Amino acid sequence: MASLRNCSKDLRDYLHQHHMPELFESLLTGILVNKPDDVREFMLDSLTRIDTDPNLLKNLRWDTFILEHLRPTAHRLQAAFDFLWAYEDTSNEPTSEQYNLAYSFYHRRLLLMCFGAIYDNWKYKLQKRRALRVMFENAAEHHRLRMEQVHFVPGCCG
Repeated sequence: MASLRNCSKDLRDYLHQHHMPELFESLLTGILVNKPDDVREFMLDSLTRIDTDPNLLKNLRWDTFILEHLRPTAHRLQAAFDFLWAYEDTSNEPTSEQYNLAYSFYHRRLLLMCFGAIYDNWKYKLQKRRALRVMFENAAEHHRLRMEQVHFVPGCCG
């Protein structure tokens, strides 16, 4: 089944102007729910109903061709048909303000993540330098004390 996502805007507008996605949705729903013995006859009858009543096409709903006793109370198939026909309504496209908001949100998160990683790395290196400085100070103190023990032996000079 072909997708309308990659079609030109003119083609999508033409299909929308002539109510083709709604027509196919209602026909396919009618066929799937009613399960007629002769599908072609059902489609011809449905199209004849539209041809005789011009307002029917403008007010076409997904359950137009479903028999009254088989008609569900809720429309649970909308997401499936949106995916099935992949029809994009240009009014649902994001505005430039929405793009700017999304960019600033994700851009800020990326900056925080990157600079946070740089800051964490700097903190880690700073802790390592402090630990190394303490180790050198301890080593210098140990060396000083050792030199005092070696060069200043108690009781020898006093």
